[in-house]
Amino acid sequence: MAYHASIHLRRANLLLAQGRYADAEAFFRQALAEDADDPQVLGRFSLCLGCLGKNKEGLEALDRALLRTPDVAVLHSQKALLLADEQRFALAKKSAEEAMRLDPDLALAYAARSEISAGLHEWKEAEAQARRALQREAGNLLAQNVLSHALLMQGKEDENDANLAARLAEDAEDPYTHCNVGRAALRRGDAKAAQQHFKIALGLDPTIDEAREGLLDAFRLPSRLDQWFLAFSFFVAKFSNKARLWLVLGVLLGYQLLYQVFAQVAPVIGLGLALFYFLFVLWSFVGRGLGTLIILADRSARNALNPSELREGLVGGGSLAAGFCIAMAGMISKKMDLALFGCAMAGCSMPLAAVFRNLHPKGNLIYPAIAAMAVTATVVLFVEVVAPEWFHPTVTALSPIVVAITVAVTSWFVNLGVCFESR
Repeated sequence: MAYHASIHLRRANLLLAQGRYADAEAFFRQALAEDADDPQVLGRFSLCLGCLGKNKEGLEALDRALLRTPDVAVLHSQKALLLADEQRFALAKKSAEEAMRLDPDLALAYAARSEISAGLHEWKEAEAQARRALQREAGNLLAQNVLSHALLMQGKEDENDANLAARLAEDAEDPYTHCNVGRAALRRGDAKAAQQHFKIALGLDPTIDEAREGLLDAFRLPSRLDQWFLAFSFFVAKFSNKARLWLVLGVLLGYQLLYQVFAQVAPVIGLGLALFYFLFVLWSFVGRGLGTLIILADRSARNALNPSELREGLVGGGSLAAGFCIAMAGMISKKMDLALFGCAMAGCSMPLAAVFRNLHPKGNLIYPAIAAMAVTATVVLFVEVVAPEWFHPTVTALSPIVVAITVAVTSWFVNLGVCFESR
């Protein structure tokens, strides 16, 4: 039995190295059928499951392995990485620190700690931990990638470019290096270079979502609106999670104070401030869907979209674009019922975008319910345009308020991370 388990483990490790994760999983399961508590097999099996996105099962495998061998630092490092991927940063930090305590020279432990800091947007700490990992293992790919990202987010672009150039000279076939070069090109606004490097990365490893998403951002970049949105995204990403919350609260407080001052003295300026605030809240979230809608005409960009992103572009971006046009037509023709319907349709884009972008299990119940309320109220306003006698005036009057509330609730829930995890 031990011989068969060893054969299955060797095959599984070979398939894992080749990136054939589903095939590797099958052989790992066969090896575990011979010895269900072998910590070596469980550790490698967990790594495979992480590559397949099966983090929960991977964590269960690691816990079983740690029951047998609680003093193996590599297992604690792997657990830290899976917990970080699940956004469970407090527990991930404990696992990484335990790994560093057990083996102060293990590069993977410091690389895991740097990944956790990056997830928390603590860029200075992420850089420091990544450098510690590279001091122990110069070729650690995770630490190299986190270092590049941390340097970019801190505005150390020259240092990052020099670092990436050296890595490309050393290994031009590393897809993650090309991803980082592409990200740096996006930051500079160089769409052509970004597309080139993201395409190379996908050619080397088609499973890298970061490269595919970067390629989509590069396709969107020629649009002036998306340039502003991408610049805004890079700006916000510099802040830690707590700092971003204070930023949102500060913008809201500033808007409220300015609106109260100007609404009485100069109503036009007050209206402009209100419009700016809602565009800030709305665009910072639905801009990606509209950008996706714009690039659908490009075949290469279309092929890079996954089904969820395609739906977000068609439904979320489409409702924003169509709603804006309808609202403008209503205002020009002085038909307020048409203008209200257009505004409501544009407002629906935010809860709809939350539906398509959210990965949180509980959010998969909350955000569709909010979107359903917004869509129902919008349909009522549409009926008011074509057949005003169908609904009681009170129902029609309440519908714009319902849409406004769904937009406000969605924006706050998303910014505060209430049952929301962006895909």
